[in-house]
Amino acid sequence: MDDRRPIEDEVEAAASIVSPLPVAVLALVLDAPESDIVTAVEALETAGRVVATRQGITAGESSLSSARMTHIATRLAAVLEQRQGPLVQIGRAQLAAGEARRAYDVFLRAIEDETTSPQERVDTIGLAIESGVEARVPMRTLAPLFVSRARHRRLRGENDMAVTDLEAATPHLSGEALIDAYGFAAALHDDRQRPADAERTIAMALLVAAEEGSTAKLGSLLTFQGRLLARLGFDAESDRVFTLGAALVDAHGDEMQRHYAGLNQAWTDLDRGWVARAERGYATARSRAAVDDPVAMAEMDIAIARAKFAGGDAQGAIELLAAAERVGEETNAVSVKFLSALARAEGAITFRQPTEAVEAATRLREIVDASFPAWQNRAATVEARALLLAQRRAEARDAIRRGFETTPRGANGMRLRTELEALQLVADERWDDERAADIADRLLQGGWHLAAVTVLTERSRREKRPELGRAA
Repeated sequence: MDDRRPIEDEVEAAASIVSPLPVAVLALVLDAPESDIVTAVEALETAGRVVATRQGITAGESSLSSARMTHIATRLAAVLEQRQGPLVQIGRAQLAAGEARRAYDVFLRAIEDETTSPQERVDTIGLAIESGVEARVPMRTLAPLFVSRARHRRLRGENDMAVTDLEAATPHLSGEALIDAYGFAAALHDDRQRPADAERTIAMALLVAAEEGSTAKLGSLLTFQGRLLARLGFDAESDRVFTLGAALVDAHGDEMQRHYAGLNQAWTDLDRGWVARAERGYATARSRAAVDDPVAMAEMDIAIARAKFAGGDAQGAIELLAAAERVGEETNAVSVKFLSALARAEGAITFRQPTEAVEAATRLREIVDASFPAWQNRAATVEARALLLAQRRAEARDAIRRGFETTPRGANGMRLRTELEALQLVADERWDDERAADIADRLLQGGWHLAAVTVLTERSRREKRPELGRAA
């Protein structure tokens, strides 16, 4: 009778619980000679059931019974603990053995372990949540883990999943932890092109901050609310809120809060078209940055480059972009690649270089489609502008249609829909004076000056009214 089959099944089972597993560990777990383990692994590898590397054996799912799997997992956890194996592996084995509470404690230690890689840390947080839920750890204890995982997920571009984590956490948070969670949730909504949702969430954070008497956080949140109000077209309200928030941050905030208040002001200025002031704001924020993160610094350099392009300094912008793009390649930061493509497209449009504009806009759309689907509307808008510059009106109209299709309804998409209406007007062969005047008024009233320039310039040309060109 061939007795290798049970060993093969058990090797596959153990390697499906924790991987990669060294042969020596498998031998201890299964109480078998290492030579028998090697023979079993060779057979499994030939059958395509495991992968063997220098690090150990890796397997997929096992067909063994639940009882047998639990027995192997229990043995595996004991061997790994005895050999002081990796904490994450010990936790996985304990979780598979039904020891959820012990696994939860081990995963918490692994999260704090400095040797845990950033990629492994976010997976470990997920395992800690899974084991904590199974062990019936109170949700108020697990809530900070959900927030932590949400922050990691945002860095990976998984914004929808991050929002889900925050929605699970916020009912169980209080005090400053709740303020920070609401503020982070608002940033996620803003990332997803939902400024109205973000402003509503900031309002909830402001209420908690006021109740807690957290003056510094109140000021910081107000500067973010000011930025969001500007994006929604509430120009005067934005200025009023921002002035109040900046004063509170100056009086009570720490260096990090002052840094982000400065960034919020710079973003607001760039959105409005006050590019020289935006450039100064970004540069000041960068010089005072309280973070040691090359990706964050590269993103600020790209923001400065965007302002420089809009202000006419192409050489300065390109130098900053080249340095930022090197960081993006070295760190494989998709956010840097996205922002640099956006900046290059905007710069080429500003300096009326149609070929370069279309190339950069196409690259932007490819990055967005792959990694940032919430920004498909913005990518379509940029692409439409580039195609109009290249006199490719039919293709521009297709991009405008995609922009409308991917822009949220209601207040969230108001600004971008108005910009798309302006581009649609420019792309049409026939001209509508009344509609053009209405769109220009809406853009100006909302404080969206750069988009208004496009309409005013086109009105000047089509309506033979030079005074509109001077106004632009």
